[in-house]
Amino acid sequence: MGSPQFCHITIQTSFGEMFLVLSTGSSAGTPVARLHLPGLLSDMKSVTEFKLPGCTNDAKDEVSHLALLLQRFLKGEEVHLPTDVLDMSGLSPFQKRVLMAESRVPRGRVTSYGQLAESVECPGGARAVAGALATNPFPLFIPCHRTVRSNGDPGGYQGGGAMKRTLLEMEGVGFDEKGVIRMSRFEFRFPANQHLCH
Repeated sequence: MGSPQFCHITIQTSFGEMFLVLSTGSSAGTPVARLHLPGLLSDMKSVTEFKLPGCTNDAKDEVSHLALLLQRFLKGEEVHLPTDVLDMSGLSPFQKRVLMAESRVPRGRVTSYGQLAESVECPGGARAVAGALATNPFPLFIPCHRTVRSNGDPGGYQGGGAMKRTLLEMEGVGFDEKGVIRMSRFEFRFPANQHLCH
């Protein structure tokens, strides 16, 4: 079996250009290998290394549909971004658990890094969870902008702090005059699960 091959399509958004990196050799559709947010595009090497000769923006219908969903999502529309198109084969078991738990945080709510750690039965693992989210290859599909610090400070984000705040505000999350998230938004609690911390 040969090495996986990748290409990317460019998506124009109000935040700037985004790049959806796709695996071209999958028999199970066209899995998403990575989504580069505008805040990451200063490092163009990480994008251009995926662009192979002959790869164009003439995408299949399914990929065009994903691009449209992303554009609508970034306009503040309530749309569902699928997770079954994400290629998680390169992630560690811990990061997979963190990302799938994060995918359950609903629109209009936030959770803390500590709450997310507890949801994957890794109490005291807030720092490890933050690291897993910081390298999330699928922002927006896995809505890591919905995890914040326990004191209501939004914390960091791949696309930058301004993008994180805008995304949360578009989803109905309120901020006080100091830029802190209103604590009522922490009402979300994860369902119990059986995962163990490793």
